[in-house]
Amino acid sequence: MRIQKFGEPYRRKDSPYWWIWYYDAIGKRRQESTQTQDRGLAMKILRSRIMEYSQLKGGVKETSDMPYAAFGEDYLKYVKARYTAETYKSYKTAVRVFSDYLLGQGLSRLSDIDYGLIQRFITDRRSKGNKANTCNNYMKNLHAQFEYAITQKLMPQNIMPIKYSKIPVTDSKEPKALTEVEYKRIMTRIKTDYPYFYPIFYVYFHTGLRFTELITQEWKDVFLDKAYLRVTRPKGKRKGIDTVDLSNSLIKIFESFKGKHKTYVFVDENREPFSMRTRKFIRRIQAIANDLGIEGVNLHTTRHTFGSHYIDAGASLEETQRALRHREIRTTQSYVHKVNPSHSRLTGILEKKLRI
Repeated sequence: MRIQKFGEPYRRKDSPYWWIWYYDAIGKRRQESTQTQDRGLAMKILRSRIMEYSQLKGGVKETSDMPYAAFGEDYLKYVKARYTAETYKSYKTAVRVFSDYLLGQGLSRLSDIDYGLIQRFITDRRSKGNKANTCNNYMKNLHAQFEYAITQKLMPQNIMPIKYSKIPVTDSKEPKALTEVEYKRIMTRIKTDYPYFYPIFYVYFHTGLRFTELITQEWKDVFLDKAYLRVTRPKGKRKGIDTVDLSNSLIKIFESFKGKHKTYVFVDENREPFSMRTRKFIRRIQAIANDLGIEGVNLHTTRHTFGSHYIDAGASLEETQRALRHREIRTTQSYVHKVNPSHSRLTGILEKKLRI
């Protein structure tokens, strides 16, 4: 039986090297650059791939010798097709950084990787100034990569244990929550400088929605007659639907956006959906905050401001947990900031408290 039945070398107009195609252990057709202009060497690489995947499929071999760079590229295609642009960007960075580390260690293949190597990688990142959260994200990312490798029969089990050791977070900045005065100063300027975006920022501050939840909110999940909206893809939850209560002023804002877009509630000035990669949205508020001398404003400031003022309005920690849609109460506790005291109560009074 000829080798062409299982794979074949070929040339591409956009590359000086020989490429090969072949079928992997789960029957998926793969393409790969051999990084050589020698057809004989390309055939040798092809034969090794076919032999390896045959052994992986038959259980003769457990872990693939596939180059990590090639695996990473394939994994990123998987991520890009299923997750947001921001998630893809994060995973792309993790793949690049880990790949560079492997090359620096003289390693390149999946079979070269073990948990000890990953621990040394994290130690290296810490020594180069990476914060605990960044390193924990790298580990989370690598764990997900190896889970994918298992589904592709590239390894028998995850290199990282289910309960791998995370780095205690002691070097992160305290989340910023605006005081009532800071909030009013910023929103007054937004109303003057960016009148179109003022109602969108108002919703952002008064619902506790995350950025991606705000810009992807669809009309089919908004129920103005019942004064609530649904969040169908809440962060950190594979299943289930969250709900957010709407005050009278929020309902009026939603009504004002009717007809601007068929699917999405909030769109830009050209009535186009906001891009997941857009930074203009938050840069507007950051520029105003910097001009006013208010530091530390970012994508999470609106949510922390909502949570802190919700508690300040008289809500209990449990009520605030439900409003912020947290799974664990300890997450909500990080939203307790020192803000100006008030005797107002919950959503309706909070609306009056932060009104411009």
